Amino acid sequence: MNSTISISSSARLVELGISVMTGSKLDRKASEKINKDMKAKKKVARVTKNIFAHSEVLPEIVKFAAQVRQASTQLTLPWNDAGQRLIPNAMIQNHMKAMGEYQDKFESMVGDFKKELPALLNDAKDALGELYNELDYPIYDEDIDYYVARKFKFRLDYPPVPEDGGFINGVLDDVKGELNNLHQEGFDRKLKAATKDAWDRMYKCLERLSLQLTDKEDGTPSRLYESLLTEAETVCENLKAFNLTNDPEMEKARVDLWRIIETADIKDLRDKNYGDSTRADMKEKVDDVKASIDSITSKFNF
Repeated sequence: MNSTISISSSARLVELGISVMTGSKLDRKASEKINKDMKAKKKVARVTKNIFAHSEVLPEIVKFAAQVRQASTQLTLPWNDAGQRLIPNAMIQNHMKAMGEYQDKFESMVGDFKKELPALLNDAKDALGELYNELDYPIYDEDIDYYVARKFKFRLDYPPVPEDGGFINGVLDDVKGELNNLHQEGFDRKLKAATKDAWDRMYKCLERLSLQLTDKEDGTPSRLYESLLTEAETVCENLKAFNLTNDPEMEKARVDLWRIIETADIKDLRDKNYGDSTRADMKEKVDDVKASIDSITSKFNF
């Protein structure tokens, strides 16, 4: 499968780097004391302290950074072990907009932490007791800007997908062909993994729909949430862009799912407890939608 050039023209890579200080530090002195007091060998127990456990802002920054990474993952496909991900050109604008908003919020939260930092430093000794070590913190006020800038970073780049092995003419001529073959094999392997990830998203979506549309063992209906269909819509929208190899089976599965959710109304699928006849009518609609969902799953080798 030589798809390098076509993919290079229809997608780019994403490099998202978010550095966040958690405040977690190993306390070697306390670790040694615990092992000695408990008559354990060295390195059996490790004492990890949170030097900013008294911060209200830092835990929120840590959680927010995880949310940003997850949001980026939803808009991209896996590519390599270095953390680069693949994004179709059609989704770059939305990704840039979302990440720009996230970055603004991230920097605002970091600014709040910087404002909080002098009070945290002042209260650190009382907060940590015998675990306090002044070397864990910036010692002078003028060090705070450097300290925060070093601990918190938000980086974003969209490098192109390499079209070939990138080998310079005249260099390693005797192995250039083999190196380019290895590059192509690696590229195809990454593309296969990215395509599998797209299929997996479709499968998980169908699986969740089918499960939620199935009555429980005692015959009572499962609860249906608004997000059931809205999340399926998002999967359909993203899958159109993620189908970088123009796989007709993937597009057919996507269109079939879109037709189902486009005509389904979550209100019609819910048990309103309006009486047996209404429940029977509603259940018939639920079973019809579930049968359509299951038929998509059965046709394709996910």
